[in-house]
Amino acid sequence: MTELALSGNDLTQLKLQALLPQIPDAHVAHFDSHSLFQDMFDNPSQYLNGTAPLNVTGCINSCVFQLPLVR
Repeated sequence: MTELALSGNDLTQLKLQALLPQIPDAHVAHFDSHSLFQDMFDNPSQYLNGTAPLNVTGCINSCVFQLPLVR
């Protein structure tokens, strides 16, 4: 998840750097998704509620995708 969120942030930053010169009067904001996910991981009680114990490392319902056999 870390690599995915950081890569998404970096790609967005690069795209915005290329786009901004083309739209000089625009107001653009960049949302740092990695920081949100990191804060959720570090402080789960601020984001998760319910009766189940707080768990930020496991999953509730696992789904394993079966790849077709290629011959």
